[in-house]
Amino acid sequence: MVSKKNILKKSRYKPPPRKAYFEVSHSYPITHEDRISYCYRYILKGNKRIIVAIVHVSYDYLFNDEWITIVHYDSIHKPGMLHQHELNNLEQKTYYDFLIPEVKIVEGKMNEWFTTIQDHLKECYEDYKNRVTYLRT
Repeated sequence: MVSKKNILKKSRYKPPPRKAYFEVSHSYPITHEDRISYCYRYILKGNKRIIVAIVHVSYDYLFNDEWITIVHYDSIHKPGMLHQHELNNLEQKTYYDFLIPEVKIVEGKMNEWFTTIQDHLKECYEDYKNRVTYLRT
């Protein structure tokens, strides 16, 4: 007869691995037809959030009752490098892709880049919108 102790020893149950990071998504308005949205992944070191990936930070424009992403940045394609996608055709919704080699993200500095990108989009969203409006005409 097999004892309960032997059965428990042989099973060696391993719980599934814990998620290594957390993800935050949010958007906020600049005007009634312009907004910035973002999603990033972070880990916790003590009580501090350390961003490990920028999934996207984007400027979105409300066009014909639909939010259209005009420009967005991410670091998903090449970890440690910032990548920009800019709309080049409004009807087909095609994008130019730019790898920004001079913007290398070193560990611990991605929090700064996240803030810098948002500040840039707040300052330049009208320029991006004007480019798309020009493409429409």
